This record gives sequence, structure tokens and C-alpha cells, in this order.
Amino acid sequence: MATAPRGLGTPNAHAPAAPRADRFPPAGAEVPRGSRQKEENIRCLTMLGHFGFECLPHQLVNKSIQQGFSFNILCVGETGLGKSTLIDTLFNTNSREKKSSHFRPNVELKIQTYQLQESNVQLKLTVVTTVGYGDQMNKEARDILHKGVGKGVAMVNIIPLIAKADTISKNDLQTFKSKIMNELISNGIQIYQFPTDDKTTAQVNSSMNEHLPFAVVGCMDEVKVGKRMVRGRLYPWGVLQVENENHCDFVKLRDMLLCTNTEHLKEVTHTKHYECYRRCRLQKIGFTDVGPDNQPLSFQEIYETKRKEFHEQCQREEEELKHKFMQRVMEKEIAFKEAEKEASISSLI
Repeated sequence: MATAPRGLGTPNAHAPAAPRADRFPPAGAEVPRGSRQKEENIRCLTMLGHFGFECLPHQLVNKSIQQGFSFNILCVGETGLGKSTLIDTLFNTNSREKKSSHFRPNVELKIQTYQLQESNVQLKLTVVTTVGYGDQMNKEARDILHKGVGKGVAMVNIIPLIAKADTISKNDLQTFKSKIMNELISNGIQIYQFPTDDKTTAQVNSSMNEHLPFAVVGCMDEVKVGKRMVRGRLYPWGVLQVENENHCDFVKLRDMLLCTNTEHLKEVTHTKHYECYRRCRLQKIGFTDVGPDNQPLSFQEIYETKRKEFHEQCQREEEELKHKFMQRVMEKEIAFKEAEKEASISSLI
């Protein structure tokens, strides 16, 4: 069904005639390659004028810019690893967060929301950090901890990071990366892989997948290197530059997370992880894809079945309440009759 724009329902007599497309393309006309269809029953017509629907992508872009974008990050790590500093370095923000104590009794989720703007693009950033994670862990219960490894991580996109990479030498860093990847594989934990199905980003994403986990350094301080100021840490032996790819993988993380794969991360979260979570929740409350005879069921059939079961349950509970009420009434009547008998006997005496 096609919907006409508001105010264009009545044709204007003074408007120029709209261009038309011939029912059949002229002989010898070349059909655009992008418009060829695999099905033989769909005909490909050649446009003989400007219709305007080529502006649909521009309309979508303008609508997205007006609405703005949202991005959620869950940063998990022990206290003191530099989670807040890394987020501040990524988005050039200043959370002014106080240092957390290592003696917190439990783990808390701290949610912070930022409204960021770059050029004419607005981003609503939500950062969730784990305060007190790993501080009060009982080391004697390691067997219990290992049983739960990987539980729940299938519901999110995991990008493993090595914090404080400036404390590890380059040779040890490669060994450490290999060890982390082997641990993830042995425990069956699937991390997020940058997509390689897009020709424009396939090469760079394939290269970045080999650099996982990223070894990063977070810092908001600026130091002078030559004639310019850069973000980094000043040591007696030199300067570690945060945005120098020879020093750490911070630039790789920022480019992959914010410049190249942001929309893909959101799409995978919505179409894969959220749908898996939704499916599990529906199964827990009794919504399954198949019936007792292993025949596929539609959502409407499942709903009607559940509605019927709920109605029958309500009727059973109503009957039970009526039965209990009648029992109580009969007990009270018997008690009243006995009381009347005792009263009549006492009055005769």
C-alpha cells in the first residue's frame, strides 16, 4: 500500500507532468546491473526520468541525525585497573569519579550517562562499571567459580582488553595475549569478532581480529613531546604516548569501537543477544516453539493455549475458594446450633 504525502492527495493542474516509466524498456536499452532480480517473474524497467526516491538514503540520514544515537558500554574489571580512566580517554570526558575502596562488602553497578556531540552528531553514551568487582572474592571457592565461567557472557559482545599495558614488555605482551586467547577458547567463551563480510572494512577488521585482546593505556594528562602536547605518561626513561600505536593498542580500540563497527555492535546486540535472552525468558514462562506432539506452533496458538490454561487455573482456584467458604459457613452454622442448644438447656435449668 502506497501512502501519498500530506497535501498531495489532489493533483495540481499547474504542476508539471510527472515523468513516467514505459511498461517495457526500449529495445537495446541496458538494464542496470543492480536492479536485476533473480526471479524471472519480476520485470526490470528502465527509468526514463527523475522520480525522487533516490533521496531516501538522505532522508534516513537526516532522521538519524535529528534523533541522535545511543551506545551502551559495560566495563568489567577489578578495582584499580583504570576502567573510568579508559572511558574518559576514549570519549575525552571527565567523570571526576572518586577512587573506589578495595574493602567494599559487595559488587555494585554504577551507571553514568553522557550527552556527547561531535560535529552535528549527538551521542547518548551510557557507561556501566562494576564497583567492587573481584575485591571480596573467596579464593577457596575456586571450583564453584570455574563452573560458572562463561555463564551470561553469551548475552553481550565481549571485547577483551589488557589494562596498564605500559607495565608489560613487548615480548611478554605477545605471550600474555596468546595465553588469554587460549583460556577463552578452552572455557568456551566467544568474544566479539570484527565483521569481515563488508569489502570496505574486511581487510582492516581481519587484521584487528589478530591483535585481540587489545593492550591499552588510559590517561588524561598531557605531556610535551617535541613542540606539541600529547596525552601520555611521563617516566624517567621517556614518554608513553596513549595515541601512539607503537606504544599501545588504544588507537586500534578507538577506531574499531567508535569509527568502524559501532553500528554492527548495536545490530548484533539487538538481533542476536537480545533475541537469545528473549527466547530464554519466554521458554522459562512456558512459551515454546513446538507443541506436545513436536509440531511447530505460532505465537497466537501459544498465547491461546496459555490463556486457556490460565482461565482453567482461575476456575479451579475459584472453586476451591467457594468450597472453603462453604465449609467455613457450615462449621459456623454447626457452632451456632450447638451454642443455641447449650443456651436453651441452661435456660431450662
